[in-house]
Amino acid sequence: MQMTTLKSMLEIVAQWLEFQLFPTRCLVCTCLAPHVVCADCSEKVASPQFHELTLDGIDEAWYLLAYQGWVRQAIHAIKFKGRRSLATGLGAWCVDRLDRPPVAVDRVLAIPSHWSRRYQRGFKAPEAIFAPLLRAWDLKLSTHVLRRKRKTPPLHGLGREQRQQVLQDVFSVAGKAERQLAGKHVLLLDDIVTTGSTVKA
Repeated sequence: MQMTTLKSMLEIVAQWLEFQLFPTRCLVCTCLAPHVVCADCSEKVASPQFHELTLDGIDEAWYLLAYQGWVRQAIHAIKFKGRRSLATGLGAWCVDRLDRPPVAVDRVLAIPSHWSRRYQRGFKAPEAIFAPLLRAWDLKLSTHVLRRKRKTPPLHGLGREQRQQVLQDVFSVAGKAERQLAGKHVLLLDDIVTTGSTVKA
């Protein structure tokens, strides 16, 4: 309990320092704003929705926002510049604009990153982005279920077949979790979906 409390306090301090160093600006018009997208721009940009996505081997898949423009800039800042407050801010912006998932959900999992990337970044990008949404939906993320067995090179710029080769046998399900997940509706979260190679791995 004490370790959890200390970790939470350190995270709060880290986010406060980040806000002092990088005041929140609208990702669309760059004005100073209390949220990642200011009120004026929120009326102009596309709102997040459960857009259906067809992926071989996956029953149902969706993306919330198209990976372009200001969304692409936000994800790059989160993943490559360690902007945790931007991750949670993006999730919070989606909360008031997005309904619950269109299907029943029994368990929620997130694509795990390698420990070296978590150490470098300081947080797990998908978990930080979706945390406000999961709270709003009253869903709990199941951690320590999926494991990433080895570090992989960045997938940016790789084609479908190259991605599949890189990600072959890279994930595993921990212990007895595989039996616990059998027959369940599992919501699997990731920050970017392109070819779907990571989700299918």
